[in-house]
Amino acid sequence: MGLAIAEFCALLLTGVLAGVHVAGPGGLNLALRSLEFGDYLRVKQALDRMMPTLARPLMLAALAATAAMAVLAVLAGRTVPSIFAGAALLGLLITLVAILRGDLPINREMAAWAADAPPSDWQRTRARWERFFAVRTVAATAAFGCVAIAVLN
Repeated sequence: MGLAIAEFCALLLTGVLAGVHVAGPGGLNLALRSLEFGDYLRVKQALDRMMPTLARPLMLAALAATAAMAVLAVLAGRTVPSIFAGAALLGLLITLVAILRGDLPINREMAAWAADAPPSDWQRTRARWERFFAVRTVAATAAFGCVAIAVLN
C-alpha cells in the first residue's frame, strides 16, 4: 500500500513539474522572446518573483515522493521499478542542480537590471538562461517518463 501511494504521488508531482517546465520553452519563452527588452524584463522579473512560491515546494515534493518510491521499490524487491525510480530521482537531481547553479544565479543578475537600460550582453545572458532552462526541462521530463515506466512495471 505504501509503495502504491508513493508511486501515485511521484507520478502526479513529477508530471506537474515536467508540465510546468515544458510550458516554458513550448510557449512562454517563445512569447517572451518576441518582446522588446523592457517588456521582456518586466515580465521575466515578475515571473522570477512569483515562481519560487510554486516551484520550490513542487520540486521538493517531487524529490521526496520519488525518493520514497525508489526506497519502497527496493525494499519490495521490485527490480525494474527500483531502477527506473532511481533514474527518475537522478533526473530530478539534475533538474535541481540546473536550477541552483544556472537559473537562480542568472535570475539574480537579471533582477538587478533596469528596464530602460539594457546591458550590452543581455541577449547572451538570456540565451544562457534558456540553455539551463532546456536542461532542466529535459531532465524533469525524463524523470516523469522514468516514474511512469516504474509505475507500469
